[in-house]
Amino acid sequence: NPLTLPIIQTSTVVVDREQTILRHFSDQTGVFRHWVELEDINPLYLQALINYEDRYFYQHFGINPFATLRALGQWITHKKVISGSSTLTMQVARLLYPHPKTIRGKIEQMFRAFQLELTLSKQDILTLYVNIAPMGGTTQGVQAASWRYFSKDASSLNISESALLVALPQRPSVYRPDHSLEKATLARNKVLKRLATFNLVSAEDVQRYQREPVNYQPGQTLFTAPLLSEDLRKSHPNQNIIHTTLNNSLQKKIERFIKEQSQNWPDKLSAAVLIVNNLDHQVHAYGGSTDLVNNERVGHVNMVTAIRS
Repeated sequence: NPLTLPIIQTSTVVVDREQTILRHFSDQTGVFRHWVELEDINPLYLQALINYEDRYFYQHFGINPFATLRALGQWITHKKVISGSSTLTMQVARLLYPHPKTIRGKIEQMFRAFQLELTLSKQDILTLYVNIAPMGGTTQGVQAASWRYFSKDASSLNISESALLVALPQRPSVYRPDHSLEKATLARNKVLKRLATFNLVSAEDVQRYQREPVNYQPGQTLFTAPLLSEDLRKSHPNQNIIHTTLNNSLQKKIERFIKEQSQNWPDKLSAAVLIVNNLDHQVHAYGGSTDLVNNERVGHVNMVTAIRS
């Protein structure tokens, strides 16, 4: 069974001149997965992840034999799973190569983890995990989860937010804050308590963080400059982040202005606005139509590029 890494689809993000997201797209399966490199994630999250999930990640060969023997002994003694033995590499193997929850499936998972360790570096394996870990619903990876639950980039996560995102993949449908803030808080506090035992966070800070509510700030549906974003995505199919020169604030003002003015126009009339800085020829605002979802005004037609008499 040779190791063949599956192609991981990523979502496309269109950003303005300040790297603010204008519009984000799901992949072909409807999953929001925004690729991020390790250096673009707050180190607090990475430290919390490794110390909570796999303390010996950089020492083992994909399988932690001591954890495996401990879990096996507990299973024999108690006739049920008491603690897991999956390393981060094994979790990546399970996500890339799903298998049934049987003894044979577990052996296959270990075999694939060993293959991953022989083929990839530790940094590559960790990068895979932070990008494909399930974070609830159609959200995968720490970057998409950070935007989804905290309205911020993964580089801006604090220790409390990091703790929740570390716990989330264990039970993504249960711990997601948009379903239950109480269960999300319990999961976060469990991770924080574990980090205190490893002296990554002081006991005083842990108590303070545990008293605070989960900082759940759901990201709004990002749908600015929709026609331009769609055209750029089609013309750059292999680009995960598409940079533009748009000014997000000005763009929103223009879109709002066109939509408000259209209330006084005859039916089926649309409009477009293009604002260009004459000094450097950069486009600062791009309003392709009155309203993308307004079929009566044919909002799906990009009038900036449409040929007119």
